[in-house]
Amino acid sequence: MAPAESRPTVLILSYERPIYLWATLDSLYRNTRTDANFILVDSASEDPLVHKVIDGFDRRGMFSEILKLSTNDTTWAEPFFSGRRESLGEIFYYVDGDVIVLDSGECWLGQFDRVMRGNRRLAMLGSKIDRKDFEDPAKIERRLGRSLSREEKQQIKFSSPERTMSDIGPLEVASPFNPPGRLMALRTAPVYDFLGNVMRHTDGKMHEILRANGWETGIFGGVVHRHLSLLNLFDYPEYSMAGRQKYYEPLRTQG
Repeated sequence: MAPAESRPTVLILSYERPIYLWATLDSLYRNTRTDANFILVDSASEDPLVHKVIDGFDRRGMFSEILKLSTNDTTWAEPFFSGRRESLGEIFYYVDGDVIVLDSGECWLGQFDRVMRGNRRLAMLGSKIDRKDFEDPAKIERRLGRSLSREEKQQIKFSSPERTMSDIGPLEVASPFNPPGRLMALRTAPVYDFLGNVMRHTDGKMHEILRANGWETGIFGGVVHRHLSLLNLFDYPEYSMAGRQKYYEPLRTQG
């Protein structure tokens, strides 16, 4: 195993939804074949199953660090990022706790690293979504017996360009729109110089700022992920998009 200081950092953000978190951690544990420092930040989840999931993967020896926050807010982000520029290395990684990294036979992190080092102007690299989890809105409405609300349409990403994007080949990096922010490789220098940290901006805004400052962004077709939140209506119908926006808003208004 490589020394801790030479291993890439993978930051995982979790909040509630233990089914999704288990699936995320299991996919990372099984499909990461590169030595990495996994840092998990849990934003004060109240569901005890979340902590059972975290503890189970901690017993596997997965994490180099676990931060269990006492409040569900973004106050952790500024001190976390301000003190870690050097330890993050040239490239670091960000994963939301509702993502499954699919197994392509090759380590997803190693593939990202190869692409990022092959193009030193790439500052933000996302992965291709598995579109099979996109539900047909008309079918959902027939099941519900009513029209979808605006928030429900947001949850199933009714208007997302990922629904209709052209295919990206396994060796291809494309930029039809901003990289989805749920699974990213990030170049540390431009992130710190122009963004401050990855929590401060939406993925679309990060894409705009980096490109405006001469950096490139893209979506890599060699790494494919599932976005489990597309199934919130079935698995976690109480999930609130408004609550998600409220969580991020204080930090983003500082930017």
